[in-house]
Amino acid sequence: MDTSSWLRIEEHPDANRILDALGGLLERGQIKAPPEVFKELKQVGVVEGWIKLHQSEIEVNRNNDLEYLQKVGEVTHKFPGMVGVRSGKEKADPYVVALAACGVPDPCVWVVVADETLAKRPNRKIPTACKAFGVDCDGFEDMLRREFPNDGW
Repeated sequence: MDTSSWLRIEEHPDANRILDALGGLLERGQIKAPPEVFKELKQVGVVEGWIKLHQSEIEVNRNNDLEYLQKVGEVTHKFPGMVGVRSGKEKADPYVVALAACGVPDPCVWVVVADETLAKRPNRKIPTACKAFGVDCDGFEDMLRREFPNDGW
């Protein structure tokens, strides 16, 4: 789950309902994010407290895994615009894509959840990178509809 989706929750009028629903996914081990996402999440109100409470269950740190780091490098090389080199801060996007692309050690299919549109600068966006690396990518509300089809999202 990318930073953009966590920020989307904070803006949503049903933020508490969403966090409650995400609790079920968390229990099943279906919400994961690299440490770089947590570095980007600063002061996101209601969501921040929930994330801090569950960070150890969500965070997947593979920064000692050579295959994963190579995949981060491949994503960065192929999509340098998404890295934000000139901004001076490291972005989580290539790490999110690489984590899903590697998928190991979990044998299930990983889907990136990101609330980025392709309207402007598509080569800087997670959905474009996911497609290039054979990873499915959903918007946040699409994920809610898929995972909770009877909840009216």
